[in-house]
Amino acid sequence: MTTVSCLILEQENDSGLPVISYLQSRCSIPPAQGFNWESSKYQWYKTLTSQIRDIANGGFTCVWLPPPSDSVSPQGYLPRDLYKLDSAFGTEAELRHLISEMHKNGLKAVADIVINHRCASFQVL
Repeated sequence: MTTVSCLILEQENDSGLPVISYLQSRCSIPPAQGFNWESSKYQWYKTLTSQIRDIANGGFTCVWLPPPSDSVSPQGYLPRDLYKLDSAFGTEAELRHLISEMHKNGLKAVADIVINHRCASFQVL
């Protein structure tokens, strides 16, 4: 068992913004999740980038990012094109900038890559 710091994103607050809370616990697998089911409704990569210093200062070492590829579903779990990194969370450039800022602040990015839910480019009726 090791002590891990977890980033937990909860539902929106009264102003409509996501609420981020921090948790430190002992577990064998760190459940550090840097998104939730509603994160795709925001410019999520930009939101997370603006909070990187706070996350790093909170003692976190890594952040689990949402599925980055283009997807039929906004949450990213029905990938359309695994090589296109523009998604409901932001653009490829914003993702690259986020990861760069994470590295500058001593954080590692954990990718959620959905390869077992492949979808077509369009839905046949």
